Amino acid sequence: MQLKALDMIGWSEFAWAAFLYGALGGDKEYQKLMREEHLAIQLRKDPRIVQADEFRAKVIRGFLNAWRCRVRNSKQAALDLLSVIAHLGPNLEVLRPLTIADITSAHTDATAECYAQIREVGYNFGATATSKLLHILHKDLFVMWDNPILERFHEREPEISDSGKGYALFMQRMRELAVEADSAFRAALPTLAPPAEANDDAASYLSVRMCYCPQKSLAKYLDEYNWVTMTREVRVPPRWHPCP
Repeated sequence: MQLKALDMIGWSEFAWAAFLYGALGGDKEYQKLMREEHLAIQLRKDPRIVQADEFRAKVIRGFLNAWRCRVRNSKQAALDLLSVIAHLGPNLEVLRPLTIADITSAHTDATAECYAQIREVGYNFGATATSKLLHILHKDLFVMWDNPILERFHEREPEISDSGKGYALFMQRMRELAVEADSAFRAALPTLAPPAEANDDAASYLSVRMCYCPQKSLAKYLDEYNWVTMTREVRVPPRWHPCP
């Protein structure tokens, strides 16, 4: 059974969630890490050359634990995590060309294996931290979740769980939501103000409007939609706002 929200999302709901995400807390830590282009490239291409101290400072302390993931921030934890990321190489390579709108059930095994290997590394690496690290490794594909989001999806679809296969099924639902968001954006094009550029998609349009540099991916905006509506339980659009 699919979440009813996947069939109901409109552009107004999606755009308001992106706006409110920043107003409710935002993600300065995420933006700061994303600007560390050399680190992101090294993690994706050859994590063995990443220094443990840099990984501890920028990924564990500066990003994961800034969101209260409570990962053990030791040198051994960093070394073991970097080793796990290196072993994910073949699966990540299979997934490399994909965005969240492209993933299919054919990619279940690779997705599940990536989640399971990181989830099982220890050092208090829970469901939230696992999804966040996966997103850093492939920001256009992996959608982050936290415990409230996981619980909401699990209530409606018990097969979605804190496991490799459970996360892979969640990713299929996120693909459906990505398609809905893209369709909603295209339907809203004639009424957008300011107008979209010719090559804009939903993610690039929102990123420019909210001055994000680097721009966010659609996978990130899906996380924000879930966080606003499920973790914080905020109604979108809000019942009152200063626009006609």
